[in-house]
Amino acid sequence: MESNTAQIRLGVFNTEQNRLFDLLLEKIHQWSSKDSEVIKRQWRRLIELGYVLDSEIPLAQDRPFFGQARTKEVLVKRLCHPDLDLNLDLPGKAVVARAFLFAKIEFLRTALIALNAIEPNQAERINDSIDKELRLAIYTLLGQEVLLSLLPGGNDVAVKAAKQLITLWDNASLAIADFCPMLEAVWSSRANAFPTMGSLVGASEYFELVAKGCPNSFLHFFTRDDVEEAEAAAFQEFLFELTYEELGYVRSEMEQRGVSVASPTWCSQLLNRVLRTNSQDAIGCYNEFGRRMRAAKSRALNNRPGPRKTAEAYMMTFLLQQQAL
Repeated sequence: MESNTAQIRLGVFNTEQNRLFDLLLEKIHQWSSKDSEVIKRQWRRLIELGYVLDSEIPLAQDRPFFGQARTKEVLVKRLCHPDLDLNLDLPGKAVVARAFLFAKIEFLRTALIALNAIEPNQAERINDSIDKELRLAIYTLLGQEVLLSLLPGGNDVAVKAAKQLITLWDNASLAIADFCPMLEAVWSSRANAFPTMGSLVGASEYFELVAKGCPNSFLHFFTRDDVEEAEAAAFQEFLFELTYEELGYVRSEMEQRGVSVASPTWCSQLLNRVLRTNSQDAIGCYNEFGRRMRAAKSRALNNRPGPRKTAEAYMMTFLLQQQAL
């Protein structure tokens, strides 16, 4: 397999990533294991998607089609439609850009497994770098999911979210640090902190996030004097990695059973699901965010009590409100 040096100067990777992947591919090329073919196939798929992305007309560029206006403004309006279907209504380049990000995550996960198995000690430096790139890609995907969740409605926040997404889809090398470094730090601290549950007040979870480097601006937003009820409820979900409904059920069961202090194991058994326990678990953070986001959408759709957004979406809403259109 050729080095990526001649293959991927396409703008889908930044300079640091190009150097890292050059080194990684040199190592993979030396492996005789049949398992390395899996990584090579994933790499070729990633490059093919990169070529497709690079050949697409930028979404921000005017591109009339058979007399129809296809401008950035038209696309923004389309993305903000209340009945937007993420499976059918996204432009082709957006679909490819998301596929590229998913393929990148798959490639990095597979490469990290191989490196840890074949060169657990000798490749420690590159292992750490690949792991960092993996976490960054997952947090970038999370950031896009937050922006996508703000699209329906067509208000100023939705318009700003749509414009930010267009920029990201047009520039595959952009990462979470390029458009919302605060949330990168939030998810990094979340990945390294675990809820202890206890009396479900949240003090231990709060200070654990502080100790892990969660930005003060994020924590202050949800503990300010005029915090809204929905925002506070979403923050409780974030603290405990449980949905509003799960928290209500656990608190009810604690009261009925006379339990004053709950452990993660007890909560796991009560809810009949596995709670996240691994450190540096970006994948776990993504899965937990997805659960909270789906629950929020369901509440909004069925007009049920509880927050209509995730804590991250409330935070992003506030940040976008500070920006000019």
